[in-house]
Amino acid sequence: MTNWFLLISVIVTSLTFTSCSYFSETHEVQPMTERDYAYEKGKAFFDAQEYEKSLPFFLKISRQPPGLKDNHYENSLWNLSVAFEKLGSPEKALLTLQELKKVNRGTISLFKIQLAEMKNHFRVLNDYQAYEVRKEIDATQPLVRYNKQEIYEGLAATTMLNYDYLVLEELEFVAETQKYFVYVMESNQEPVNSQATDLLISIGDRTYELLNKDALNRDFRRKVAESLLDFLRRFDRYKIDDLNLNLKTVSKFSVYSEKKQKLITEWLHQ
Repeated sequence: MTNWFLLISVIVTSLTFTSCSYFSETHEVQPMTERDYAYEKGKAFFDAQEYEKSLPFFLKISRQPPGLKDNHYENSLWNLSVAFEKLGSPEKALLTLQELKKVNRGTISLFKIQLAEMKNHFRVLNDYQAYEVRKEIDATQPLVRYNKQEIYEGLAATTMLNYDYLVLEELEFVAETQKYFVYVMESNQEPVNSQATDLLISIGDRTYELLNKDALNRDFRRKVAESLLDFLRRFDRYKIDDLNLNLKTVSKFSVYSEKKQKLITEWLHQ
């Protein structure tokens, strides 16, 4: 009886040791590298919208060769392009996006990169090149290539507008993306259909607020009102027949658009 007990004890001890060894191997924590630290530090500033402070960290990574074990290089280039745009340097944003297209391994969707390119071409007042990028986007057939979640993520990442002196150019960009918004909104896929609708409404609301900012030149505000009106009217070109509308999304925006157009028209006739 004692021998059996000793044998069982040895087996249990052996299994326990093996299990612990396996657990420690599979859950081994990798030490943070200098590259990891630089990216995390830059990302913290970036997420806090302290774009100026994020630049040195992302630039440091962008000057190193792409890593085989991480996506810091591609992500840093993307974050740099956003930071440059937010800091009023769309030319630098475009150069960064061009580099990202060359080295990207699929970390950042091509759709998102192209949308950012189109937006920044509008911001440097190069409408011709912006429309050329739009043709490139159409040629890649994003509605076939990406699922609705990926389409929405691309739109959400690039329609964080600045609402600055280039808001007219930004509105033109959003107007050119509306068919992709409608594609997501028309679907029954939750929650992205509702999120896309709310995002488009928030853009309309934020832009409309500019009309009541007395500090802005009246002529400029009039141009904003006219652009917003055109932006809302374009929506009707893309939506499908009213009988097939998703009542929770597309029709919601249609009702919103109708009311907002009335307010804008009244403002223009003041």
